[in-house]
Amino acid sequence: MNRRNTARPGNIKLSRLLRFLALVVGSVLFMSTLSACSGPAASTLTVPALWADQTGGTSGMEYATVSTVPSDVPGFTVDLEKTASKGGGASWLAASASAAVVGILYTGTNPSHIDISFDITDAIDGPSAGGILAVGVLASINHTSLKPHITMTGTLSPDGTIGPVGAVGLKMDAALENGFTTVVVPEDIQYVIDTSTEEMVPTTEYAQKLGLDVKFVTHVTQAYEIFTDEPLMKADTTVPTASPSASELEAEEQVAREIVAEAAELLTQVYVKPNSNLTRLINAAQDALEQKDFSLAYGLGAELLLRTARLQGQQITAQEVSETGLEAAVANLIVKIDAELAHTSDLTTSVLSDLSDFSASEQFALPLVLSNEVYAHSVLRSMKDQLQALDPTDPFSGETLTVASGVVFEQIANMESLSLYEMKVIRSLPADSVSFTTEPAEYLSGYTDFLVHAGNANVSYLEDVFGTSISDFEMEGINSNLPTIELLKKDVSEISSEIQKPEVELTQFATAMTYFVVSSAGVAGYQTLGAAAVNYVSTEVEEEHAYLSDAVAESNSVNQSFADLIEQAGLQPGFALWSAGWATSMFTVLKENDHESEGATLALNQLWYDLVNVMALHSYSLSPTAPAK
Repeated sequence: MNRRNTARPGNIKLSRLLRFLALVVGSVLFMSTLSACSGPAASTLTVPALWADQTGGTSGMEYATVSTVPSDVPGFTVDLEKTASKGGGASWLAASASAAVVGILYTGTNPSHIDISFDITDAIDGPSAGGILAVGVLASINHTSLKPHITMTGTLSPDGTIGPVGAVGLKMDAALENGFTTVVVPEDIQYVIDTSTEEMVPTTEYAQKLGLDVKFVTHVTQAYEIFTDEPLMKADTTVPTASPSASELEAEEQVAREIVAEAAELLTQVYVKPNSNLTRLINAAQDALEQKDFSLAYGLGAELLLRTARLQGQQITAQEVSETGLEAAVANLIVKIDAELAHTSDLTTSVLSDLSDFSASEQFALPLVLSNEVYAHSVLRSMKDQLQALDPTDPFSGETLTVASGVVFEQIANMESLSLYEMKVIRSLPADSVSFTTEPAEYLSGYTDFLVHAGNANVSYLEDVFGTSISDFEMEGINSNLPTIELLKKDVSEISSEIQKPEVELTQFATAMTYFVVSSAGVAGYQTLGAAAVNYVSTEVEEEHAYLSDAVAESNSVNQSFADLIEQAGLQPGFALWSAGWATSMFTVLKENDHESEGATLALNQLWYDLVNVMALHSYSLSPTAPAK
């Protein structure tokens, strides 16, 4: 984090294509209740955020303020205007927005009933205050004070994970100079630069030299407890573990067998080298069916189906180019995109046309299916725009078309197959045993507002680091994720603030959730890996980043913890549990086959959507119940 008069980091050259990284996941405790923002009074507190300019060798402290105000006016607001007017940069604003999201999700607060605002004393920028800002939001919502002698540095992912930062040695100097005795830092920061010798030394060693106590954390829940001496989530081992019903187990077996069979059939239609990854995947999926591990079988089947569809698209288009020429192949692919967009739009309209027999739990799960289609539609629209602009005289245009075709076929499989399987699992959920005074779609409207706010802050950050608007950024290749984010931004700008029909509200929430997740993944990925992390929309990952895998098990634990509370409240979290289960199981096998990074990326992407779902459903379970009929 820097004062705004320091140089902005330069753009990192795009070197390899990576799927966007959903750096999600955090560890949470099993808990009985989460605090809701029901207090009658507003709460404002100051958070001591460390900053440093490594180039200039200076550092200091920004005493930022966080305010939360209960509101009876429908609609969520996060006020960043005061911060922006005083010179808060795009990185700082994005960190503030992420802090607001974490505060809402982890406390079970209804976003329609709270306003959050931030303020600073001087111009400042950088993402490294995200962690302490989140601690501030959580403490403000819970009306809890922070210990005066503790400060912190660390970036924040949307799930509450605390990520690495730079210039920690300088920041520790600033902590000492400002009278602090304890510094909370990310777990990854095990070494810092001793500012007196310019040598790299263990973080704990440098802290001892300064007379400081250093605390390492991986998640905001840990930081919150250090700052307040109170657990954010109170442990309660008496809460029973949520588990699938007989109807859910039957549906999960059915879709596992169906997707493996579909993937196996598609595999016969493409050329595959002997002993390829695809061959190993189908063998592993069929073995899982024999072992009756239907969660694993579905995850492997889904991965195999998408990979094979991508390969099929590439092979079909390559053949078309050789037979009919480049321009004809481009035209055929655009026609296919148009037909698919129209067809899946009709399917979505049909599904949402009558929600009368959908339970509250089923309605909360529907946006997870819809988000697949929202994302795929955005990707297909982006592909069409770029194909129409393709220069046939470009010597790389044939390769570009082949890559685009693989992405198109993959997204079509996502919508045509995976969405239908997911709908079968949703419809297998048992009936809810409780009802609430607010309809699910209306409740989710508040989440739509706040996810749009947060997504917009993420996009502003990306535009700031790229030095241009997303739409003008010069991308490497047709498979950049940036045009998809740009289209999602346009889509959410058209969302009405008025309460709409249930089918419209559910679609709007799915759009806002997709916008938030994709843009947040871009921010987190850029902060860790540079521009390449937001520049790939397919499922193929070419580089290894094994550190991602540590997050998968913790994310699955998050989903299970919230699911336990939801089921205890009389609602059904089974869909998110199933989704998180197959994603985690799939990752385990891919890791065993030396695809740890790719498996983690795929799993974490799915798990983050699941996490938003269970947290929103948990918040709904805390709302007023309707009288028994």
